[in-house]
Amino acid sequence: MQRGATNGWFPIVKSALKIGQSVDPVVSAIQSCKEQQIDRIQSLEKLRVYLEDGMFEALDGIEPEIVWRKLQEMLVYALTSSL
Repeated sequence: MQRGATNGWFPIVKSALKIGQSVDPVVSAIQSCKEQQIDRIQSLEKLRVYLEDGMFEALDGIEPEIVWRKLQEMLVYALTSSL
């Protein structure tokens, strides 16, 4: 009878899991932006200013409210999935 984990024989773990791009076009556009720029968005008002200044080319043509809502959803997901 064996007790414990069966991976004792295989000390190197390889993973084939790949998380691809989202099928949501807004989320994909957000993910294509530089993370440092996304981190600077602290409010809907700032997002509007950044979009008007052309800071996020990938988000051109998307309503700021929709982008803001998706950013909030992504933040909640990131916080809850790391628990």
